[in-house]
Amino acid sequence: AAGVEQGVDRNSLERMPMPFEVLHRSKKHHRPYPSPAPPPLPPPPLPSAEEGGRRSAALSISVVSTLLLCGLLLRHYMEQGQVTVITTAGACMLLGAVVNGLSWAVAFLLSSGDGHGPLGSMYSVNAGPELLHTSVHDIIYFGLLPPIIFEAGFVMRKRSFFANFITIMVYSVGGTLISVLFTAGTLYSLSVNGFITADFSFTECLLFGSIIAATDPVATLSTLKSSGTPPLLYDLIFGESALNDAFSIVLFNIFRTLCAEEWRAKRAQLHLDPHDSHPPPALDPPWYEVVPPAMGRMSVDLLRILPLSLALGVGVGLFASAATNRLGMREQSRSHAELSLVLVTAMLSYTIADEAKLSGIYSLFFAGITMRHYAFYNLSGAAQATAGTLFATLSEMSDIAISLILGVAFFDYVAHGFLNQFRPSRLEAVEQPRHQWGGDAWDFALIGYSALALLAGRALNTFPLTSLANRCYRRASERIGCGMQAVMWWSGLRGPISFALAVTLVGSDADDEVMPAQRAQIMITTTLSIVIGTNLLLAPATAPLIRALKLSRAAPPAEAGGGPGGA
Repeated sequence: AAGVEQGVDRNSLERMPMPFEVLHRSKKHHRPYPSPAPPPLPPPPLPSAEEGGRRSAALSISVVSTLLLCGLLLRHYMEQGQVTVITTAGACMLLGAVVNGLSWAVAFLLSSGDGHGPLGSMYSVNAGPELLHTSVHDIIYFGLLPPIIFEAGFVMRKRSFFANFITIMVYSVGGTLISVLFTAGTLYSLSVNGFITADFSFTECLLFGSIIAATDPVATLSTLKSSGTPPLLYDLIFGESALNDAFSIVLFNIFRTLCAEEWRAKRAQLHLDPHDSHPPPALDPPWYEVVPPAMGRMSVDLLRILPLSLALGVGVGLFASAATNRLGMREQSRSHAELSLVLVTAMLSYTIADEAKLSGIYSLFFAGITMRHYAFYNLSGAAQATAGTLFATLSEMSDIAISLILGVAFFDYVAHGFLNQFRPSRLEAVEQPRHQWGGDAWDFALIGYSALALLAGRALNTFPLTSLANRCYRRASERIGCGMQAVMWWSGLRGPISFALAVTLVGSDADDEVMPAQRAQIMITTTLSIVIGTNLLLAPATAPLIRALKLSRAAPPAEAGGGPGGA
């Protein structure tokens, strides 16, 4: 009807082909006209950087929390089943290595075999020297170590500790110095005669000796608590490990400064490239030119650091005691506020000492002793009942976390060394850090010789110094027997502080380097291997050795009076 109204013949309309006929004919006889393309769909909105960061942080925290939960459950079942073939610290190290191995396997599959993926990067502590320097060291030294040191000082058997304080200081200062010099001299002789790959200078050997010569309170404490150690032996071993660790940090800072000066002088003298990892060995100064200035600096720093650190710790402890007394918290019975004040004040002693170039370990340890003796009695009954449990909980979680980190780090170094040495073609397209971690970062001869040198150096300071103490100032009833000396020699474990110091040797740029990159890498891997080895081999044999020498007792010192109610 519309066609008729517009003047179009109805018959012509009837003869007009239908649309499908036009399409059919065009397919047979004509090239079809292109239809207009539909407008493109808008791209999906990308997640913002803030949202991606939140997701990444949430995933990382979830994985870390799950790993920590597995460590806590593992420790519980080991203590419940009285497993003695391995310590809980060693088991947590193995757990961290296994979990990191699984994450590397998943990353290997997801990233076509380049060894880098979301899971692997989340666990990796070896992504580059910047991460090592700023993250691992700070997490261990400022995050996980303070709760362990403070709890150890807070539950310390003060009467027995101060009764043996002179002997403990002899072990801490004299014993550590003997171990450092013996280890450095041994490794320097091996390096000069070609028994090890690394061509260390004597200053670098002293630096390495200061890293691994001192025993570690974190590794020793968990072993002694569960082995039924006699009170005297417990106080001597733990007191020495807590104090000589601080002394080793003093030596480390001195030798690190000397190594940095020596390395800068080498580069300036020969106009070396800052990235050169192999300087000529002829530039290394002889040992007799290194020891006198090092000993002079050590004496000055020792006389400055130890008394000031002790005074700072005691002063902070007295301040906390006065604050809890003046604020009248005992009458208000606000246990959460009281314990928060104690913890924050204790942490201040640690950070202030470190910022003032003193010993944070010394300061925090004596702050814990002082707070237990004075501030503890100004707290309410609820706070006193909760303090021991709270501090032990923080200490145990930190101990497990440190062991897990060491296990993760060990597998990380092994995996990087394997991939970079045996699969270089897969890594060519991947952006690598400035320092390549390959197979040359591992010196297995150095690891073996260092372990033997540590045992020999430990014997050279334990037995002679104990004999000197027994002859000079210890009464006949308080003399240290041969059995106790054997346990002290064997229980010289190395722990996370040694690793935390070693990772600072790799600088984020050329100006921060203290030695050639390859030598720093060898020191880090050797230190980590010794830490893992002493915890997996020496620590499990400590308790059987104590029982074989008939030195064990029914209850560990912490239960026999070393807790908050101990003397």
